[in-house]
This record gives sequence, structure tokens and C-alpha cells, in this order.
Amino acid sequence: MTIRGSQTRLEPGRPTEYRVSISPQSHLEFWAPGAAFDGFIGGRLEHRGNLMIDYPDGTISLRNFTLEPATASTLRLINAQGKTLFYLDFIHTMLNPVRAEFTMSGMDIRISDYLAVLLNEPAAEGMVIGQASTSTTMDFPATANTIGSCTTPNWHDGVNFINDVELFVISKTDQ
Repeated sequence: MTIRGSQTRLEPGRPTEYRVSISPQSHLEFWAPGAAFDGFIGGRLEHRGNLMIDYPDGTISLRNFTLEPATASTLRLINAQGKTLFYLDFIHTMLNPVRAEFTMSGMDIRISDYLAVLLNEPAAEGMVIGQASTSTTMDFPATANTIGSCTTPNWHDGVNFINDVELFVISKTDQ
């Protein structure tokens, strides 16, 4: 499988990077109490470009793909024909109210069931083939509580601690 498009190699020995443009009229909606990302609730990001995937039996166009929530914590990449090609999950988010910026990084790009069948590789479903990142400006409501925080886990629900973390073993091996 080969990807064609707007590629940039950052430096020798580093993975190839593909840069795409997202329509400024598109948007994602998410819930972020206290500036802590808690999940997607709607919207979509619309790509304007011409990425292509070449595989032994043909070519898959990613022209005008969209990213939209599949779940509160997963995005799906949908081609212009409405077929889900990839899922993006394990998303690391950072809201920066000072710079009015929202960043999603370290997103695993996983092959969908549809794409696995199209590639005649059903075992490839769910396989991670790369990572994605995006950073964009955003509007913070004037009344927003923007104390800043990492994403989940949500350690406290306002009444109780809801996640229990215990250190099981620390070991050291001298050689």
C-alpha cells in the first residue's frame, strides 16, 4: 500500500509526513468541562485535497474526505462515497486557552473493516498503520472555566474519586 499526496519528509530517518488542508468552514464539537477534553459530540472536519492510496488491485481516493466522531473518543475518516476507511483513536488532546488552540496528537490510524475487505486483507482490520496530529485555533466561550488539564482519566466526579490507581510492583535489575 502506497500513499500519494502532499508529503514532506521532516528529516532523514524519520517517517514520511502527509499534510492536508481542512476547510475553515468545518468544525468539531466536543465537551470539555474545566478545559479537560471529555469527548466529541458532533461536527466534522472536511479535507480539501487529493490523497490517494495505491494497493495491488487499484487505487483508493481520499479526495475530499471527512473526519467525524465515531464515538466520544474516536474519529472516523470517511471518503467522498461515505465509506469509513480508517478510525483514529487513542487521541491525546490539549486545550490551550491562552493561545486559543486545540491540539489532537498521537492519534492511532487504524484500518476499518471496509478497507480491510477492499484490500483483500480481512486480518488487517484494526491494524495501526500510522499516527495523526492536528492543531487548530478555536473559540473559547467568555464564560468558560479554562483552568487547563490533561485529558482523561477524570480522577474525581465532584463527590468521589472514580478511578483507583495502585502501584503493584517496582523492580530493578542490575546487570
